[in-house]
Amino acid sequence: MSKSALKHLKSTCRVCAKYASNKRSPKLFERNNTKMIENIEALTGLRLENYGCLPDQICECCSMELASAVKLRERCIAAQRELLLGLTEEQRQGISVFYRAAVMGEDIVQT
Repeated sequence: MSKSALKHLKSTCRVCAKYASNKRSPKLFERNNTKMIENIEALTGLRLENYGCLPDQICECCSMELASAVKLRERCIAAQRELLLGLTEEQRQGISVFYRAAVMGEDIVQT
């Protein structure tokens, strides 16, 4: 991150580390924005935490890209579910139990 971005953390996007307008950029850690944090974690594997020394907002561009990425993720999972459901039980047996569980949203019980 550039020195100017470090200086202006309050007007920096937590996702891309670029300028974020304070007026138009949602605060990530406000109660009504918890879904954004969950979506970022689902897409990146990173759980953003609210540290006072780091920015707490997301810029308009990242917010829109996050919404698009979430839609793509949901569409992909729905398509995989539909494809799996179209298979016979015998065909499904040839597919990893971990893959099937992830697609179908099931827990894996190991014995």
